[in-house]
Amino acid sequence: MRLLAFAASVALALPLASGRTESTESQTLEVSRMVDAGGYRLHFLEFPAGKSGPTIVFESGGGDSAEPWRGVAKQVHEVLGVHTIRYDRAGLGESEKDTRPYSIDGEADALDKGLADLKVSSCVILVAHSYGGFVSTLFAANHPGEVCGLVLVDADIVGFFDDAEVTALMAGFREERNEILAKNPALVRALDAFPATVARMRRVELPRTMPVIDIVSTTPPMRTDEERKAWRAAHIAFVNAGPARRVVLASHSSHMVMNDEPDLIVNAIAELVRR
Repeated sequence: MRLLAFAASVALALPLASGRTESTESQTLEVSRMVDAGGYRLHFLEFPAGKSGPTIVFESGGGDSAEPWRGVAKQVHEVLGVHTIRYDRAGLGESEKDTRPYSIDGEADALDKGLADLKVSSCVILVAHSYGGFVSTLFAANHPGEVCGLVLVDADIVGFFDDAEVTALMAGFREERNEILAKNPALVRALDAFPATVARMRRVELPRTMPVIDIVSTTPPMRTDEERKAWRAAHIAFVNAGPARRVVLASHSSHMVMNDEPDLIVNAIAELVRR
């Protein structure tokens, strides 16, 4: 289904525990905070840094809360000892709704406000899944002095979404809109604005020298082999456009690489941390 290539999944965001969440293995505490994003509050979860280093910020796919990143964030913190952050975008998980008209710039600005509130201002490594790739790419383009690198995880690449793909995606979405709306209103807000989002992302220029590791599933959630080939081709073209970019094929993964091959993501983050 074309829709899933954008949304990561149409599954409901899983509920998160409020307050402080304790790891039974390491006794490391993941701290939960509500952060002002300008008229509404976002829910952030962070493992404080065990030593100096970059901050790893996890960005979820469309319609997903921070929950899919729980295990990887914990592993990254324990293995690398770095500050990790995951969060729920507006209307997802425990975050409040944003009642203003949706825009991808609003998503990036909300992340900016949240990180500023958490006193994160330099050397951020963004780890983005699916639609989160748009949010993180826009944020990185807006803050090239703060972002040290990107790990894209079967992420949305604007080169894949030509006019024909966007038209087909929106046609399928209109057929399913009421069903999705009943389960995940925040996802519908983003989908309603998707043509405008793609138009905006076509104007975004990520610095060519910014390090990017692009993890691409060999079985993304497309309907046809032709679409899957186009997905991989778009990612290869994206990687070839920058000298500091490289691709990693997740050959044993579905779209949810963090569930199927989490070590690929942890290793990619470790590589950027070493840089």
